[in-house]
Amino acid sequence: MDYSKKRKLLIDWTKKQLTGGSLPDDKLVGENPLNRFFTGFLFPIVEVEDVFDDEEEFNDSDDVDVKPTTKNKRYIPPSSAGFSFFISGDEPNLRVYCNAVNYNLINSGRDESNQKFEENIWERNQLTSGDGVEVEFSVDSPNEVLIFNGLAKVDALWRPYQNGFIVTLSISNNQHIEEDQDDPKSFNRSRNTQTLFEVEFKCIVDSGYVGEYPSKDKSLLTDEEKEIELRYKDEKVYAVGHGAAVDWQKNRKEEMELWIDFFPAVEVPQVTADTAGADSKVLEFSFLKASNENEDVLTELVGFVDKYESWIDTQNTKAETEEEEDKATAKKIIKKIQCAKKRMRKGIELIRTDEIAKLSFAIANEAMLMQMKASDKAKGKIKSDNEYRWRPFQLAFVLMVLESSINEDSDFRDTLDLIWFPTGGGKTEAYLGLMAFLFVYRRQKYSSSYGGTVAIMRYTLRLLTSQQFLRASKVISALELIRRGQEHLLGQEEITIGLWVGGASSPNSYKQAHDLVENKQFSKLILNYCPWCNQEFKQHNYIAQEDSFHFTCTNNTCDFGKESNNILPYNVVDEALYEKPPSLLIATVDKFARLAWAERAGSFFGLHGNRPPELIIQDELHLISSALGSIVGVYEIAIDAALIARGMRAKYIASTATIKNADKQVKTLFARDMAIFPPSGLRMDDSYFAKTVPLSVRPGRMYIGSVSYTHLRAHETKAISYA
Repeated sequence: MDYSKKRKLLIDWTKKQLTGGSLPDDKLVGENPLNRFFTGFLFPIVEVEDVFDDEEEFNDSDDVDVKPTTKNKRYIPPSSAGFSFFISGDEPNLRVYCNAVNYNLINSGRDESNQKFEENIWERNQLTSGDGVEVEFSVDSPNEVLIFNGLAKVDALWRPYQNGFIVTLSISNNQHIEEDQDDPKSFNRSRNTQTLFEVEFKCIVDSGYVGEYPSKDKSLLTDEEKEIELRYKDEKVYAVGHGAAVDWQKNRKEEMELWIDFFPAVEVPQVTADTAGADSKVLEFSFLKASNENEDVLTELVGFVDKYESWIDTQNTKAETEEEEDKATAKKIIKKIQCAKKRMRKGIELIRTDEIAKLSFAIANEAMLMQMKASDKAKGKIKSDNEYRWRPFQLAFVLMVLESSINEDSDFRDTLDLIWFPTGGGKTEAYLGLMAFLFVYRRQKYSSSYGGTVAIMRYTLRLLTSQQFLRASKVISALELIRRGQEHLLGQEEITIGLWVGGASSPNSYKQAHDLVENKQFSKLILNYCPWCNQEFKQHNYIAQEDSFHFTCTNNTCDFGKESNNILPYNVVDEALYEKPPSLLIATVDKFARLAWAERAGSFFGLHGNRPPELIIQDELHLISSALGSIVGVYEIAIDAALIARGMRAKYIASTATIKNADKQVKTLFARDMAIFPPSGLRMDDSYFAKTVPLSVRPGRMYIGSVSYTHLRAHETKAISYA
């Protein structure tokens, strides 16, 4: 469905509500304009007296301690906006159009005849007619012109640059008011009257050529900034905004138009993961689960990486055509891609040469197939096995990280592998697949010490943690069902999952769980249906005793429920998790503060002869910032120390939807190097495993900004500009 037109109508309506232009009879009743509208206006210039912190006069006498006087900080509301651009050519000429409105108070809010207060009425007054005031500028013309009968002015600043000029055009409110501390009501009324609303400011280039806006000297940029500049090299920037966003386009006469925008909107193309041979059978779970029996699987996996290598070759060729100053950056980008490819090949070689890894890879794919089929079956959907598939980047990620997830001496064991993909792209399934492989591998490789917690998944938000607990429970369920059918291979200890969050979300003790069941407060027990068959839970599905708690399913058609006295492999009670650490522990990052207070929490880090956790997964990495990031960094030292003390340096994986400065963040939080997957290509629209979808094919996501000004001096002006 093409929703673009309706979306535009919604945006236009919202803009009118925030800026004005939608008032019945051009009257604003009951509130002041500055309280009704939030953007698109310029304040008058407020004249304030200097106020000093020290009320005494400055005295430079030697016998008096002299303290330097400092001015009180004041909020100066913005009275101007504009933009800058680069222009060249013979005798450039600009036509500038301006428009605005103001408001006049026609009812003061007090009826003197009956001494009753009435609602204020403000009348909207258009300051121009038609398309607005037109002003022309050239290099030799006056650089300041008054408009709106002197209420505002337009300035043009021409600065020579290379073979042309950098031009800055601005519109300013030219009215002045004095701040009256003794009569704030009068001051507020004056400011509402003298503010310019619905400000429009546009430039049409009559003659001259508008070129790309000069960028920073690349020698001053960081390596990350250089890579960003190269990847977005084809996205042209023609202007920068001052106090507002700026946009541009060519009109029907092929003249360049530029204008300020207090309510900028930009449509960002969607990203698809259905690339890189998305229809190939190598992505089918049903095909890959036979990897321990069918040599064709290895052949197809090699071919899968061969196609990636062919794309890398095209990137290499393109790098040679880059400008000289970009070639070094291009080579660094390709080096990262080459590294990812080599690691994928190492993963395939591991499957080829290590029988345990081969079988583990097969079982992991079987588990992924089972949990997807179970989800569809619960919804009444029936699909053939070959319709359940990896997305290309998910399979590539699993192959890349296989070797470092099981080899403690790997060159990449201490590298945090960061999955970078838009929200909803499938990051969770990628590391769930790797986790399934590791669970199975550990049980075969270390038959006497595989128990306890193998992996820890951490989130920042409790709601998100609970949601991901349900998603991960399906994979754990599949692995547990496979284990029950192959105990000789995968051991007699259950494969389980536990949720470890604050007491406000789930019970800390058996007693709390018992009370919740008795009082029928099932929401705090997280699960209200069976994760495998989706049958709704009743009170009898919660088995709460004074010294135990578990879930049970009574659905005879469920793979778990059909067994008598079954215990589902999920738990949410802290006491139960301490007594029997789950294979997969899902927790919020703040919960790890309990390590300093609850000795029993140490059970998650390998006790009674069990190996410590080997995999740490941090989801939504970008949310760990500011004060939370500082605290998490402290916890991380303790967690790392606890693992190393037990002879384990865990493999770290993280995911994020935003990526800037991630390398610095990872080093600060985890003291580790970072590798992004999928590594970016030379251009932002193609990293092989992720490509942008042209807007002509599918509408993108619309991002809307607002240059909003608060009316309180204690607050700061906020503005969003985009190019």
